[in-house]
This record gives sequence, structure tokens and C-alpha cells, in this order.
Amino acid sequence: MNGRSKRLNNLSESFYLGQGERIAQRQERGLDIFRLDIGSPDLPPPPEVVHRLTEYAELSGSHGYQSHIGPLGLRLAWAEAYQRWFDVQLKPSDHIQPLIGSKEGIFNLTQTLVDPGQVVLVPDPAYPTYIESARFAGAEVVTIPLLEQNSFLPDFSSISERDLKRTRLLWLNYPNNPTGAVSPRSVLEEAVALAKRFNFLVCHDAAYCKVTFNGYEAGSILQIPGALDFAVEFNSLSKSFNMAGWRMGVLVGQAESITALRLLKAQSESGQFLPAIQAGIASLATSEGWITQRNQQYQQRRDLMVTALKTIPGLKVQTPKAGLYLWIKLLNEESSLSYCLDLMKNTGICIAPGSIYGEYGEGFVRLSLVAPGKVLQEVAERWKQWAESRSS
Repeated sequence: MNGRSKRLNNLSESFYLGQGERIAQRQERGLDIFRLDIGSPDLPPPPEVVHRLTEYAELSGSHGYQSHIGPLGLRLAWAEAYQRWFDVQLKPSDHIQPLIGSKEGIFNLTQTLVDPGQVVLVPDPAYPTYIESARFAGAEVVTIPLLEQNSFLPDFSSISERDLKRTRLLWLNYPNNPTGAVSPRSVLEEAVALAKRFNFLVCHDAAYCKVTFNGYEAGSILQIPGALDFAVEFNSLSKSFNMAGWRMGVLVGQAESITALRLLKAQSESGQFLPAIQAGIASLATSEGWITQRNQQYQQRRDLMVTALKTIPGLKVQTPKAGLYLWIKLLNEESSLSYCLDLMKNTGICIAPGSIYGEYGEGFVRLSLVAPGKVLQEVAERWKQWAESRSS
């Protein structure tokens, strides 16, 4: 054989490939692991969601192929959710495409819309799939620094007009992963205005829009007038309803992009598992009361860890208004990867180095709030002892 394709060389090796091996080696030695490096919720989905899954799984007709565009019932459920959450009206036939998790859609939409040499604007730091999918498509990636002094919001004036004229996609993600930042409406308005002026597509990743604290409510880019012609939004049941492993996402927005993605999906997959589809429909009807109660649990974890981390030498942390993460600044000039590897080696605490999210992620680490308070308390105690021993 002649080996792998040249396109594959455009992809970076995932931090989590090596992380899995490191964790397995530690577990084989019988040592503790506290897995707080990934955003995989530990809390269960709403009870009616699990009930719907098992109910349909027992039916003999539930195990065949499904349409790659998703059944009308699922698309209607997403349309009703967007109407209820954001007062945004979407046509199930034109504006909604179910996904096998939003990550699949993010990667595949880029392959669908971007040609080699076109510009893709990517925030830095950011979810790695934005930049990796652009590189795989042969695009020229232009990064937009998200700086602490600017509340981790993009400065669109930093993008040259030359790059804007060649731009095909602009990625945004609020509430933000990894920083936990939230965006004022004005940022989304400016993004849509730029898209109209330079004729590109804004891709907004809203995976954390239902994980919010202290009364904060996240919006949708599709609430901006004219956005339906120049923007799409990714959403997911993973974080909103604790269904990360179910792989239930959606792309909503500009009809032309939806149609294009459907062409690719028709050749690359054969729909989702019907019981999971039915459970997804049930999740989208979940009461706001359940969401509020779940968010209170995350808020308690957030407050516990923010308070604890402020006592640990060498760290600075702010209190986020949304999301699953704490974005922690390393005050001693140290590689974030080295810090995370040393922390795991000595304490079993797994967190993510900021460098895997881009150049401007260096100097930070990300902690996921995906463990009960009792576990987080032990994490904080071990972390503090380790940090104090290093600084003494």
C-alpha cells in the first residue's frame, strides 16, 4: 500500500489520543484518575428521555435505516424549540438538518462549502474541529485572537479587508468553549453585517446555550435580522440534556447550506437510530424547570471550584456565566501541556492544556465541571497540596 492520503497530513494529532493511553497506563497501576479534561456530562438525561428510548428500542420496527435528513417529527421538534427558546421561526423542510452530533456537522459542513485556498476565519482559542476541518479542506486559516483583556470576544477590525474578501466561513461559539465567555448581541450583529458586506457564511456553535447561570440567557445568532440568509447555527442535545454519547445534534439556518450538507450526508451516512431520534424529540419538550434545576447543580460545582482554585498558588480564575468549563490562567510562565501532564502524574487530576485550543490558549488550562461536588472537593485538595509543594 502507498499509505494514507496527503490530505490526512493536514490534521494535527489529537491530544486526547495520547491522553487515553496515559490514563490507561495509570489505571493499570491501580492509581486514581479524576477525568475533568473533557466536557462529557456525568448527570443523566431527563427520565422521560430514557423511558422513550427503551420504549422504542423494544419495538421490532425500530432498528432499520432512517432518512439522512431526519424524520419530520424531529425537525418539527427543533423548530418548536427554537420558537420557544429564541422566538426564531424555522421551516423544517428548508432550515433544519439533524446531525450525528454537532462535531460531525461542523467537520462535514466545511468540506461541503469550502474550496482549497479560500479563507476560513477561526477564533483562537477555539474548539479544535473548526481549524482542523478547514485544514482538511485545504483552506487558508486566519485566526482571530480572543484576548482576556477583551473578555475573550473577537475584534473584527483586526481582520484585513484582503482576507475578508476571500473569506468563505467565519466561526463563532458563544457561550464559548474553552473560555466560558458569553457574547453581547452586538458581536453577533457585527458578524452578520460583515457577512452581508463580504458575502460569506457565519457558523455559530451554540452547543452550550442551555447551560447558563445566575439568570443569564444565551441568545441565537438567528435572532439577528437578516441572519437567516448569512448564518447557520449548530446546536446539540449533548450538553443541553446530558446526552453527549447519544450523538444528537442539529444544523439550523441558511437553506442553501442545509441543502449542500444534505448532498454529502446522503453519500456518507444512513441516518440515526430511531429510538434515539424519538428520545431526542422527547428531550426537546423538556420543561424549563428541569433545565433550571440541572443548571443549579453545575452552578454549585462552579462556585465550589472557583472558590477553591483562588486559594491554589499560581492560578487565576474568573466565574463564568455559562458552559461546563473553568478557564484557568497559569500565573507562572509555564507550558500548559507540561503543567497538565505534571498535575496528572502526581495527583491523577486530568485537565486540558490551553495550547490544544490554539496559540492564544497557551498560558491557560481548562477544567470541566463534570463530577459531583464531593469529587471536586477532593480534586481541589489534591491540587492545592501539589501546587504548594511545587512552590515551596
